[in-house]
Amino acid sequence: MTELTGRELDAAVGRKVMQLNIVAMDWPCGTGPDSGDYTASHRRDDPATWFDERGPVYVIDSDDWPPRPTEGAGDECAMVLPVPHYSTNIADAWQVVIRITDRDGTYGDQKWSFGLEFSSIIDWHADFTPRRHHPKARQYGSYVGSGITAPEAICRAALVAVEAQ
Repeated sequence: MTELTGRELDAAVGRKVMQLNIVAMDWPCGTGPDSGDYTASHRRDDPATWFDERGPVYVIDSDDWPPRPTEGAGDECAMVLPVPHYSTNIADAWQVVIRITDRDGTYGDQKWSFGLEFSSIIDWHADFTPRRHHPKARQYGSYVGSGITAPEAICRAALVAVEAQ
């Protein structure tokens, strides 16, 4: 997982840690000119110029996928949401930490603690540590991830921890 970066890393965290139902990796997304919010278009081929990126999206309800033609419009629409920028935005990355450490005190039948440290000029280290050894875990000890930014390190550590369970 350490080779994943950017939106691919976000999508992996969304799918494996946050358990989002990711349905597309290159959907029109962008920052709305009025709201300033990062959103996903509901149309597969949206002509709006502010949908200037193609990124991963997810659905909350599986009935919202696949896209369907809209009456009178001819293009396909779906009620999709953009995958948060877990690997580049600390607020989004913190949701990953909360998901693992605070969700009813357990994640995957395990209680976790979290640590983050800046170890050098260009490197952050994050770790998730089970508070007790889980018999189904493939390894024991801390699950560590590193990155150039704190959010990237958090994402990598979270993926290592979840995949080891």
